[in-house]
Amino acid sequence: MCDGSSLFDGSTLQHLTPQAWAAQRERIVAGARAERRHINRQVTKAARRSIRLIARAGRGLLDALWRGAVRYLERQKRLGELHQLAAMSDRELRDIGISRNEIRNAIRSGAIEMPCDHTWRPL
Repeated sequence: MCDGSSLFDGSTLQHLTPQAWAAQRERIVAGARAERRHINRQVTKAARRSIRLIARAGRGLLDALWRGAVRYLERQKRLGELHQLAAMSDRELRDIGISRNEIRNAIRSGAIEMPCDHTWRPL
């Protein structure tokens, strides 16, 4: 905001009255205030931009954590269901068409879902 003009530009040296000095001082103070407002606006704009970027990154992080927590809980639920199947007797498993080896393989591999192609097999 500094326009390059000053009271003493090197070519003229004026003797000012007290009123002229006061007026010059008011112009200088007004210019300084305008410059301060301009800088404050720039700093505020940069701070808002930074806060938006941080908030966006924070939302992404929270979303990722939420999705991870949901996947973890779903996996724990399914593994619990597999463990319940493993706790069933051989006869109960045959009744629903699942072999104990399928359960063991699913638990070892960390499979999320059991295969759908089970058929009932008589003894």
